[in-house]
Amino acid sequence: MKYLKAVIWIALAVGLVLFAVKTVKKKKAQEAKIASAKVYKIKVKTMTLKKDRVILTLPYLATVQSSSDAKISTKVAGRILKILKTGDKVKKGEIVAKLDDKELQDKIEALKLAINSTKINIDAKKLSLKNLISTHKRTKELLDVRGASIEQYQNEEDKIALTRASIKTLQSNLKINRSKISELETLIGYCTLRSPIDGTVYKATATQGEVAMPGQPLLYIAGENGKYLLINMPSNRKLKEIIFQGKTYQVQSLNSTFNGLVQYKADVDTAKSKGEKVDIKAVVFDKEAVKVPLSGVLQNGGENYIFIVNKDSALQTKVKILASGEEGLAIESGYEGKKIILAKPDIFLKLISGIKIKE
Repeated sequence: MKYLKAVIWIALAVGLVLFAVKTVKKKKAQEAKIASAKVYKIKVKTMTLKKDRVILTLPYLATVQSSSDAKISTKVAGRILKILKTGDKVKKGEIVAKLDDKELQDKIEALKLAINSTKINIDAKKLSLKNLISTHKRTKELLDVRGASIEQYQNEEDKIALTRASIKTLQSNLKINRSKISELETLIGYCTLRSPIDGTVYKATATQGEVAMPGQPLLYIAGENGKYLLINMPSNRKLKEIIFQGKTYQVQSLNSTFNGLVQYKADVDTAKSKGEKVDIKAVVFDKEAVKVPLSGVLQNGGENYIFIVNKDSALQTKVKILASGEEGLAIESGYEGKKIILAKPDIFLKLISGIKIKE
C-alpha cells in the first residue's frame, strides 16, 4: 500500500514537471512570434564649428545729441505772434519766432512827431536869433552915437543868449529822441527771431499767444552738423564700438556716470533730432574665436555644455563662454572641426539620458 502511494506521488511530480516544461516552451514560442520593440532615434540638427572673427552685439538705446545747439531767447517783452514747433526743420536766417512790436512802433511814431515839432521850434528860434542879432547890431551903432541906452543893449544880449541856449536845448532833445528811435528800432529787430544755424527745433518752450519776457528761452535748435549719440552702459561692460543704422562707429568714454551707468559718446551721421531715442547695437566682442549659436549650448547647474556628435550618440562636453550676444556665443578654442548638436534644452536633457540621435 505504501509502495503504491509512493508511485502515485512520483507520477504526479513527473507530470507536473512535464507540464511546466511544455508551458515554458509554448510561452517562448509565442514570444518568438512577437516582433521585438523598435528603438527610435531623435532627429537633430548639427553644425561644424570653426574658428573665425566673431562679432557679438547687444541691443541698447542711445540718445541723439548735438554739439552745435542754439538757444533762441527774446530780449524784449511781447505777445508771441508766430513760433515754430518741436520737430520743425529750419535754415540759417529763417524766422523762427515773431513778437508783437505794435507798442514799439507806436512809440517811434510819437517820437517822430516830437522830432518834427522840435525841428519847427528850432527853425523858429534860429529865425528869432537872426533877427535879434540884426537888431542888436543896430542898437550897438546907436549906442556908439548915444542914440540908445546901455540897458537896451544889455537886454538884447540877454535875449540872444537865452535864444541860443534854447536852440541848444532843442537840438539836444532832437538828438535824444533820434537816439530813442534807434534803440526802439533795435528792439523791434529783436521781435523777429531768426535761426543762426541749419537744424531742427528739438524743444519749444513757448506757444503762440503767450507773452514772452526778456531773457526767456523760446526755442532750442539742434544743428545738422555735430550730431552724436549718448550711450549709458553698465560699468562691467567696456564699450569700444557701436553699430548704428548699418554703420560701425568708434566710441569714447566721457569719464562720467549717470544713475550708476558709464556714459559714452559716438559721433554719427544722422538726420534724427536731438533728444530722440534710437536703437543701437553695442559691440561687446570682436576677436578670433569659435562661434556657437545660442541653440548649441545648454546651461545646466551654472555650467555650459555643448553636445558633440559621436556616431549615433551625443557626447556632453563642458565649455567656457568668452562672450555672449544676439548673434550667439564665443567659446574657447580647441573645438574647431567638431560637429555639435543644435536643439532646445528639453532635447539636450533627453540626450543626457543616452538616447540615440539621427542627423
